[in-house]
Amino acid sequence: MTHYIVINGPPRSGRSTLARLLQKRLVNSHQAELHASLKHFFCASLALKWSYLALDTPRAELNGRTARDGLRQLRTHLRAVYGPDVLGRWLRFRILGMVPIPKIVIIDDALFPEDVNVLRNGPVTLIRITKGQEKGFVPISNPDYNVINASDIRYLGVRADQIVGGINRDAMEGKYEQA
Repeated sequence: MTHYIVINGPPRSGRSTLARLLQKRLVNSHQAELHASLKHFFCASLALKWSYLALDTPRAELNGRTARDGLRQLRTHLRAVYGPDVLGRWLRFRILGMVPIPKIVIIDDALFPEDVNVLRNGPVTLIRITKGQEKGFVPISNPDYNVINASDIRYLGVRADQIVGGINRDAMEGKYEQA
């Protein structure tokens, strides 16, 4: 059964950095994004690669809106049409289609509780990361770990070690497979 490590936090709080640090420490892990299908769809429609897309630059083909605004509107539309947990369901479907199915999936863009709840049918570790002010951001409640990012990579590395240790301790107690 796949163990999901879900990182929640506002933009630019260090979610991706923490995810990379965890992936380096975990065997047979895969880093995934809830928004990957949206990014793929969006970039395919614009004939661009994600790495080349300037997210905050207004684009003529988006009627002067930015790519970030376009993604936000697309996500809102899909959630309204297919349900608030659509991104979580799509991610779970993609993971189940992988060969071999990874033992651990690290998700660094968990913004909505509905998407996270879809993944709760198996082992889930919730991590809440913060950095400075969080205006307009709604955190996921009851995280297993809270991480305060002070822009110190060594501190994030120590916290990643502690989180992996906690996951392995839980695995030894029989809650799920060892990382």
